[in-house]
Order: sequence, then C-alpha cells, then structure tokens
Amino acid sequence: MYKELFNGYNCLSAALGEYSIRKKYDYITDVINSQLTFIFDEKPFWDDEWFAGSTLEPLDKYLLNDLIKYQCGNLYQEKMTLDREIEYLKKNDLLIVLVDFYYMKSVDWKLLKRFNILPEHDPHFILVESIDTFNNRVSIIDPYYNYVGKMELDRYVLARSGDTRQGKVENIAYLVSFPAKSNCYDIKSLFYDRIQRYFEEKMFEGIFKMGEEIDKRRLIYGPDQDRKWAINAYNCLRSSMDQHTNLNKFAKNYHIELTEEFEALENMWGQLRKKLIEYYNHRLDDLEEISYATFKIGQIEKEAVTTLLKHR
Repeated sequence: MYKELFNGYNCLSAALGEYSIRKKYDYITDVINSQLTFIFDEKPFWDDEWFAGSTLEPLDKYLLNDLIKYQCGNLYQEKMTLDREIEYLKKNDLLIVLVDFYYMKSVDWKLLKRFNILPEHDPHFILVESIDTFNNRVSIIDPYYNYVGKMELDRYVLARSGDTRQGKVENIAYLVSFPAKSNCYDIKSLFYDRIQRYFEEKMFEGIFKMGEEIDKRRLIYGPDQDRKWAINAYNCLRSSMDQHTNLNKFAKNYHIELTEEFEALENMWGQLRKKLIEYYNHRLDDLEEISYATFKIGQIEKEAVTTLLKHR
C-alpha cells in the first residue's frame, strides 16, 4: 500500500523523519529539511556503483554528527538477532533497520522492468513495526518510497544479512535517543552553519568533477557505451533534488529569503535526472548536453551559497 509519508532526502533521513513524526518529535524533521551536502567519488562512478549525492555511505554521517552537535538526538547502532528484534518490538512499536534493497517490494519491479530497471543489491533503511513468526510476516514502513505493507519473514531474514554494492548488511538496527527538550537548537543557525560547511568544504566542486567524468566517459566510450551508470546516476541524484525540495519548503516556513537561483536548483536537479533516465532508455544520446547541465548546476550552487552567506 502506498501513502504519503515523510519525504527525506535519502532513505535514512526518510526513516528517521517518519519515526520522529510518529513518536511526536516533529522538530527532527526541521533538522533533516535544513541539510545541504554533495559528495562525489569517481572510482565508484567508473565501477557502476553508488557514486554521488547527499552521501555515499549508507549511514549519513553529516546528519548524525549534526544531531549530536546541536543536541537534537542520537542514533545508536546495535547488531540484532531476529529474536532480539522480536523482543524489542514487543516493547517498542518501531525500529529502524538496515536491509538489502534487492529483497524489498517497496517499488513495482514488474513495471520498472519494462524500462530495463532491475533490482540491485544496495543498502537501504526502513522501519519495522512488528514481526509475526506464526504467520511468517513482517510489517514494514519504507518512507523513502511511501510504502506500508508486509513481507515474508524468510525474505526479511535474507534482506537483513545480504551482500550489497556498498558492503555487507549484517543485521544492524539503529536505536533513537531524543533529548527531553524539543527546542534544543536555533534552527536558523543550524541552517546557516550547514550552508557555511557546504561552502567551506567546497562541495560544489564535486558537481564540477561529476560533469568532467561524464564528459570523459563520452570521449572514451562514445555513443555505443553501456548505459547502466546512468540509472545509478538517476537514483543517486534524487537525494540532491530532494534536499533542495526540502530546503525551499524549510526557507518559506522560517521566512528565510533565498535567491531565485537557489530556489531554481530543485527543478534543475530534476531536469538533470530526467535527461539521465532518457539517456539510459536511449531517448537521448547527447552526453555533452548532460555534462553541460551538470556544470551549470555546480556553478549556480556555488554562486547561490556564496550570496546566501553574504546576506545572512
């Protein structure tokens, strides 16, 4: 069943945001919605692995570090056996777990197969509500794909200990701890600190580097290359588009004035992803158009954060 759930910018932020809303710690969603990061690594790019976006690792260290720094909460990792999960869920109605997305049914794989999009072994965060060993069912929530439903226990067990493109999933769960006070930070200061970090770490240069690598691929392999990397790019860059979607909403809620260029970045990332999926499906052959669009986004991001910091 599909229903509207919290829209994080990646699977961990979506799971944590939905968890926070259900536990009535809504202020955590502001922490998630005010995030801006971009990471790129050329090695996984050439190896057809997860190579760009808000973070490259399953665990978003920027988000976790900010939660601790601003005294907003913390996530504690615990390796759990199935019996331990069952015991935990008898006393608590939600648990954040790491799974191998290959085994999940959060998206309609039959529909996506028509477009040559198949399941991949990737780490993914979901919420578990209950485990019913008698009926061989696990009740899950996958906020990143707006999915609520059940999966077979045997399949869940496989998902909890699979080998993925980013390492092995080893029955890891994350326990959440929130402070007693909900006003544990100055949200505008947090927002500007994150923009400052984006600028100081020159994250926009990762966008330029990605554009260079796309252009390099065009020159090396030409028009008849394997296009699998493009579907990875499409999936990776959803996090960048979602961050800007959330930032635009966040800024309006807190009366923060963004430049028109900054507000336009949400649509620009969306258009870049559209070009990538068209390229993957052979409806677009001009990689130079894609690399140019990438460079343009990098330049606008650089100028937008510079302007924002000058007028904070």
